[in-house]
Amino acid sequence: MHFLFLFTGSVVNGSVNQSPSNLIKSERDTAELVCEHNIPSYTMIFWYKQTLSRDLTLLGYTWNKNSIPEDNFNKKIKLDGDGTKNGSLKILQLEASDSAMYYCAASFHSVMSSHATIQKALKAAVLHN
Repeated sequence: MHFLFLFTGSVVNGSVNQSPSNLIKSERDTAELVCEHNIPSYTMIFWYKQTLSRDLTLLGYTWNKNSIPEDNFNKKIKLDGDGTKNGSLKILQLEASDSAMYYCAASFHSVMSSHATIQKALKAAVLHN
């Protein structure tokens, strides 16, 4: 039997909080991560995955109440929430390749200027029995 052991930060980093602080799941289970912020002008929550051998990969984002997964992850994840305050990431059918560092980032949406972003890290590791 294989277990997926996820560590999340439970301490507020700026105005962004990602939870739960610990999560243990078996393969084929679903893991749910939550990201909250209290920045009135921010309307977006982004979710990223980073493995040991790769750059950050955008999984998807929530803009206001619209959740948009990246095309290659739309069967692997489910996004929900309201980008103006909180969002959740569900990772479906967990497997060893889901072991990674996960980040949520809060931002404002603007066509005219660059994004200001605050993020919170999540660490993940696979434990084998």
